[in-house]
Amino acid sequence: MNTVYLVGNISHYVELMEFPARDGGQPKTRVSFGLAADRPVMGGGEDFIHIVAWDVKARNLVRLSGS
Repeated sequence: MNTVYLVGNISHYVELMEFPARDGGQPKTRVSFGLAADRPVMGGGEDFIHIVAWDVKARNLVRLSGS
């Protein structure tokens, strides 16, 4: 399994959405936000990356972001 670590600043508000449960299961939770990450080259600027996470990871991101 590959692992990617993205380090940067949240570029806009963390948006939390909850979807109703289907077939009597658990409701789904989704979070999305933008991440501004510096380029690791001289004079590189920064890249804006759109992040989407679901369920437990989404709830953890919201808790950690303080939103």
